Amino acid sequence: LELSAVGGAVETEQSNLLAQAPGEAWLAIGLGDIGGAIQNGLDSVESAEVKGLSGEQLRSQLDAATGLDLEQVAQALGGGAIFVQGSSTLDLRGALIIQSSDEAVSAELLDSLESLITAQAGTSDVRVTSLSAASSPSSSETTTDSSEQITQSGFQVESSDLPQPIQVIQDGNRIIAGYGGGIVGEIINSSGKTSGLTGTPGFNRAEEAVGSLGLDAYLSFQPVFELAENLGAEDDPGFQSAKRYLNSLDCLAVGSGNEGDRAPLRLRVGLK
Repeated sequence: LELSAVGGAVETEQSNLLAQAPGEAWLAIGLGDIGGAIQNGLDSVESAEVKGLSGEQLRSQLDAATGLDLEQVAQALGGGAIFVQGSSTLDLRGALIIQSSDEAVSAELLDSLESLITAQAGTSDVRVTSLSAASSPSSSETTTDSSEQITQSGFQVESSDLPQPIQVIQDGNRIIAGYGGGIVGEIINSSGKTSGLTGTPGFNRAEEAVGSLGLDAYLSFQPVFELAENLGAEDDPGFQSAKRYLNSLDCLAVGSGNEGDRAPLRLRVGLK
């Protein structure tokens, strides 16, 4: 399926953060300018008026509520990527990676998020624990070089409703939010290495499918079907009836960007 509109004002080149996804990931989505999206939201707030409050007053209230200068946050955050892996509730893992151009601002952002989650948790069974390079569960999987560990800090969230913990870590110029034991440490360890999702045949086929547009999203179907079966679909007659058709599916590739004076969106489903 290919859609095309006049004009190529939006450039959506492939996120280099997709290369940081592990080879076992069955879903990978590249995110554009996250800070730009936040800035657009702030601009919308400034142009609004609610219950007699001016846009400037609303902005001030947002800053006060979060304890942040949201303008600075918008300027600091860049592109990002999301990935998911695993075929059961026990080994399901995933992460969000966001680039930051200002480590001090992103550290303040994590501190504020930790405080907000702690305040919202109240007397519930949600437990929020501060992490540092020395205490982080992922630090045992990372290098012992203190110069590389010093910028690693963040927090962990645990709950009886979550089979595995959520960790939010600042690692240099990246913010990494990961679900599943050890996933944050694996991402930190894999930095700068060529192995990963970009070296797998399925991902390479997806890149070829969208061509010069660059890959925005990748989905490998078979692990998703395996996960569905492990979650109970194996006993669903409808799923079993469709399975012989579903097994023909390989991957979904999505790309968008500019080609001359056109702005195309390309979706390709690969067959085995």
